Amino acid sequence: MIRLPQTFSYPDFARLFSVRLAGNFATGMLGVALGWRVYDLARETMSVESAAFLVGMIGLAQFGPMFFLALPAGQFVDSHDRKKILAACMALEVLIGFLLLGSLLLPKQHEMTAIFAVAGLFGVVRAFQPA
Repeated sequence: MIRLPQTFSYPDFARLFSVRLAGNFATGMLGVALGWRVYDLARETMSVESAAFLVGMIGLAQFGPMFFLALPAGQFVDSHDRKKILAACMALEVLIGFLLLGSLLLPKQHEMTAIFAVAGLFGVVRAFQPA
């Protein structure tokens, strides 16, 4: 029989751990979905190299806001309630998932722009997510 560490006997810790685990898994899936959709769209009209370049740019669109907002976001998180910020970040990530889903309804020529905007918003949310 597998014994869990004693820390899991505390219900609040077990809840926090499970929510963070599920949230990190969902964040990873959203990042993969963004890159996959960009590659899929780009391959309809571009070469493999161009499509791969756009996948890199989607990563940059996510990283840019995280890089530039790291210090202000850290100061904000340190001076406010982390539980509320974490809940807001997770709720916004769910909204970003729905925005990505909604971008599928746009015409193909506008979908790529919407996906890059969603990726930038995803980077902003990830900058504010407490560690």
